[in-house]
Amino acid sequence: MSSRFVHRRHLADAHGPSSPCPSPIEGRGAVHPPARRGAGRLRRGAAAAALVGAIVVAGTLSGCGSWGHVAQSALDRLISPEVTMYAPAPDAESFVDSYGDATGAGSNYVYQVPAATEDGGTRTLTLIYFGRKADDVGWLEIDAQGSSGVHYRSIDEEKVPEAAVSALAEVDA
Repeated sequence: MSSRFVHRRHLADAHGPSSPCPSPIEGRGAVHPPARRGAGRLRRGAAAAALVGAIVVAGTLSGCGSWGHVAQSALDRLISPEVTMYAPAPDAESFVDSYGDATGAGSNYVYQVPAATEDGGTRTLTLIYFGRKADDVGWLEIDAQGSSGVHYRSIDEEKVPEAAVSALAEVDA
């Protein structure tokens, strides 16, 4: 037996199977000392505090133009489940806001578009086109979280579920 294995076995024997000190011999079922449980609570508390802070910042910035859209998008990505939605591509000139991109060479454009799920549920999504205006041609398939379009791609109208087309026709009416 290697001295390393003997040392670990000695530690396990010294602490016993009901010891609060985990050892390599006891494996995954080891009882964790109270300090380790406290660290988990601390991490969960810090995550909750960060989430509350993000909500406050998003609420504060929501009236601050482009930064409000960016903050809302970041918050949606943290707390909202992803769902696939469909929308007609927005008209290029229908953007609700624009702001300089990170390179300083162009602008990002923010659009508000009505969108629908494959079962006909609707909501208005915020789409940000980075460095360009919308193409305003065809339909979009959108990976949405909350009120934000996280990813979107052009698709043919034949690929859009009928319930989504019908729901959007009712919204326009």
